[in-house]
Amino acid sequence: MDTIARSVSHPYYLRSLHIPETIAGIRGPKATLELPQQSAEGVPPAVVGVARTYAPLPRPDLPPPPMPQGQSSADLYQSLFTRDEQIRKNLVRQTSLTRAAVVVGACPDMCPEKERYMREDRRRLSWFELDHHISQPGAPKVDHQRAVKEYNRSAADKAEDLPHELRPEPVLLMTMDYLVTCVMDEREGRTEMWYDFVWNRTRAIRKDITLQHLCSKGCVELTEKCARFHILCAYLLCEEEINVFDQKMNHENLTKCLITLTHFYRDLRIEQAVYCGNEAEFCCYDILLHLRDGNVLNLVEQYSPAIRQSNFIRFAVDIALAFSSNNYAKFFKLVRSPICSYLCACILHRYFSEIRTTALHVMTKAYTLSKPTSFPLTKFTEILRFENEVLATDFCVHFDLSLTKKMVKLAREFAHHPPSSLPALLAPSLVGAKRVNRRLGEIVNGGPLPLPPNLPRPYDSFAPGTPLAPPTPTRPTPPVYSDKDLTVAIDLILEEITRKELFSVAMEMLQNERDKSVKQATVSAFCESLTSECVGEECTSVAMATLENAQREWQVRENAQLLDEVAKVISMEIEFGIIIEQVSQVIIEGYEELVTMATSVCDDITWECVRSVTGDVCVEVVREAELVRQEKLEQLEKLVLAKRRKRYWEKWCCLFKARCHARECVSAIPSLPPLLPLSAQPVARRQLPGETLISGGSLEIGEGRVADFLEAERCGLEERRKKISSPLDLPYLLSHSLLVTRPPSLPPLPPSHHTSPHIYWSLALLHSVHPDLPHSQPGDLALLGYLEQKLTFRPPGAKPSGDKQNLLIQGFVKFQFLRPLLQK
Repeated sequence: MDTIARSVSHPYYLRSLHIPETIAGIRGPKATLELPQQSAEGVPPAVVGVARTYAPLPRPDLPPPPMPQGQSSADLYQSLFTRDEQIRKNLVRQTSLTRAAVVVGACPDMCPEKERYMREDRRRLSWFELDHHISQPGAPKVDHQRAVKEYNRSAADKAEDLPHELRPEPVLLMTMDYLVTCVMDEREGRTEMWYDFVWNRTRAIRKDITLQHLCSKGCVELTEKCARFHILCAYLLCEEEINVFDQKMNHENLTKCLITLTHFYRDLRIEQAVYCGNEAEFCCYDILLHLRDGNVLNLVEQYSPAIRQSNFIRFAVDIALAFSSNNYAKFFKLVRSPICSYLCACILHRYFSEIRTTALHVMTKAYTLSKPTSFPLTKFTEILRFENEVLATDFCVHFDLSLTKKMVKLAREFAHHPPSSLPALLAPSLVGAKRVNRRLGEIVNGGPLPLPPNLPRPYDSFAPGTPLAPPTPTRPTPPVYSDKDLTVAIDLILEEITRKELFSVAMEMLQNERDKSVKQATVSAFCESLTSECVGEECTSVAMATLENAQREWQVRENAQLLDEVAKVISMEIEFGIIIEQVSQVIIEGYEELVTMATSVCDDITWECVRSVTGDVCVEVVREAELVRQEKLEQLEKLVLAKRRKRYWEKWCCLFKARCHARECVSAIPSLPPLLPLSAQPVARRQLPGETLISGGSLEIGEGRVADFLEAERCGLEERRKKISSPLDLPYLLSHSLLVTRPPSLPPLPPSHHTSPHIYWSLALLHSVHPDLPHSQPGDLALLGYLEQKLTFRPPGAKPSGDKQNLLIQGFVKFQFLRPLLQK
């Protein structure tokens, strides 16, 4: 703490967190990085297989931390934490918004030094950040060169990040290049830790951009790569469990990336007149993510004309129209088209279950009327673009559709489940085929990968030679030795001196012996040289003679070989000519055979073509004839149906007229037969109860009597209807006519009739109507029924039973009643 107290005048304390000019002046010139210009296709031309050039950043000029108590990671972290706390206490803060400025990062590494020690101590290191050479189970060690800054959520109780804890734009670009080239393709076998690591570190990059209020083409490039990563994971990890991959959280981060890119594009275009080449691509992604919104097409009107005319936006508009109109055939056709990129297909993959569910509703309404319709499973799989028939079968079973013999029974009533209830599955043929063996890093990078960055040596505040290193320990004070120790030391020194002297004498003796051996070797070498010279001259003369003989033999052999070669050449030419003649003859014969075969093959092909074309024409003619026949059958069926309806209508009209006629006849038949002769009928007139006779002249009726009069008329009408329909009391009428009012013209009754206790009688009604006759009319039958009801006698109090006997004999209807008329 004394060191920190004495370092209050350090330049780091004299600056403000919100004055970037002061910061730049302290830490030296700002590190710059030249960004490559992006092409129209969104692929930076400078990253095609080359390494990005990073200008070295100056080391931050920080006050020295206090001396750590040990060399463990916990001790080093505590020392750096104490220094940072003291820095925060001495910072000059700006309270005025007009004078406040943004924070400028000064961290030269991918991960700040204090965080590296803290995460090693708390065992929060990822597998990609471990130093596997020195790490032990239960004691992980950080690889300071490969450690990447972790994302920490902002909170009210957390301290504000210092400049040396924030990474500037060049370091962020280097970090992203490291993730894309060295980590992005390491997913195999470790999906959970891979996704968690890349997602967390890219989120930390976006947070550093936000805290520093950066807005440049480099920041646009970083955010675009983050968005591509989330789009890619939305498809690749759709089958993972919720504890490995959360689709909802991934969608939320993707939406935030697209919103940030929209702000970047607008600010760069308005404030700096800078246009980004990938703007149309990510506007397309934004539209595809909001297909369920009703005003998704309103977003297109907000784009510039150049963006609206791009292929990306046209494709997005076509997809939006197909999705909103439930045109599932066009939707899947656009997904399969070459204009749909791999990332666009990854976004549209989330709508596959929903569009298939909508297609099922449309198909059931279109193909079924009143009963279920069978649909081929193969065609069903092809229309809805399933990977195989097994997945199509699972889809049908999910909605309770029955399958029999490769046929799907479509019915209007099926289980209605939400599309989210269907499991998300990969689509290798529809989406995965668009990847074309590209690495994940290339897809996230938007083009070919750059070379892996040369990571600089991480900053170490405790390394020797740095101003922050702990001081070198002083030399210890020499101890005091006793006489015994001195004696032993002197003996050792004398022994060492003696050994050295003996060694020098021995070396001199060896040198003398070496000189003698050299002299002897020199004499022997001189003798050998003289001997070799003499022998060499003799050998030279012998060699020259031998060489001449060899040359003569070689010339003879060469001439003979030349003659042989000439003979061989002449023979080869003769043979070649003969071969050419033979080959020409064979070729001519083969050519003739080929011509013959070609002619026959052409004839066969011609006949086959004619046969196929004729067959197609015949099929078309038969199909057209079948259609015409079907139309005629339909017309004939309609005509027969119309005639049948007309016949039924005429029959009904006849029945209706007959009933009306019968009703009129019934109403016209009198209730009683005439009992008086014709001469006496005009005089007598029976007055029915309730009937009022009104003579000529005027009749004055008050309002009070009108109601009584109408009620009496209604009662009289009802009474008359009852009397009309009630059976006649024939026994009474006949007995009265025979006994009481017997006309004098008739002969008197025999005496037996007066003395007999009973009188038996019968009545026969003769009519020319029979129900079985073909010319019987409905009205006549109704009249016969009325007469039967009117003339049927039933004793008082008797129930309708077998007292009445109806006998139909040759068209006659006979009603016979047996009843005692008079008692003596």
